[in-house]
Amino acid sequence: MSETKTGNVPKYSVVVVHGICANNGSQQKGFSRKLARHVLDDDKLRSQFWHEAVWEKETDAADDKIHDAILRLMNAYDKTDYWRKARLSEAKNWVMKTLIWACSFFMYVLRLIAIDRLASGLDLALDLPLYLGEPRGQKIRNVVIDEIRNAMKETEGGVVLVGHSLGSVIAYDVARKSLHSETPLKIKALITLGSPLDWVTDIRIAEGANGDDDYSLSGMNWINIHDDADPVSIREELPIDRFRGVKNISIHSGEKYILAHTCYWENEEVARIIRDEIF
Repeated sequence: MSETKTGNVPKYSVVVVHGICANNGSQQKGFSRKLARHVLDDDKLRSQFWHEAVWEKETDAADDKIHDAILRLMNAYDKTDYWRKARLSEAKNWVMKTLIWACSFFMYVLRLIAIDRLASGLDLALDLPLYLGEPRGQKIRNVVIDEIRNAMKETEGGVVLVGHSLGSVIAYDVARKSLHSETPLKIKALITLGSPLDWVTDIRIAEGANGDDDYSLSGMNWINIHDDADPVSIREELPIDRFRGVKNISIHSGEKYILAHTCYWENEEVARIIRDEIF
């Protein structure tokens, strides 16, 4: 087997969980390839030790219904045909007719863009409530659990679980449930990136979804990485009085707004931390 620049083979596999997205499950494959290349510079090692838990497929049916509902709504208010026919009846020559057809086509393209943007926006906004609802939440966690079990076949040491954004909440839930399971998964470490876990926990508490105040992951190495400009993590670390045992690490990518939230996929410091955990 080929070796990385570190001179050896990983002791642990990596399972990566993505966050909210405006795509279907098939489009999400390969979402972490840039980070994977930073961590493992050998193609064979990446194919064996790097795994992606693409849970978005569990929301595809809901996403399709959202898109269809938006399409029906916009069709109900589409006046393009009426406008074109009315103007064509008034056209004096072929030049005017050509301009009318061109404007009509332009309006049609804008409508398609608006449908796509509106559907994508709703998809992004609804991923969190779709996950928090059951039984869909458990179906999403099962995707991650299945990928962990698949990755556990590659190494005796187990896995390093990495979650970004909403994926960090999903990964945390899987790790926490595993610790209280009769047959726990072999999760050696949890690494959360740009995590909204603190305010999501506030939502769960407000809804009465949590029956206790113990949010620690006893016996598991937990590293939380956040960019100081990340708007999703509210630019803050996870409070250690609530999430006991978490180790917060701040990075400074220099990016702003949404770019600060997605910077983790190409950040060398993030890659180094994952590398340190798997070797």
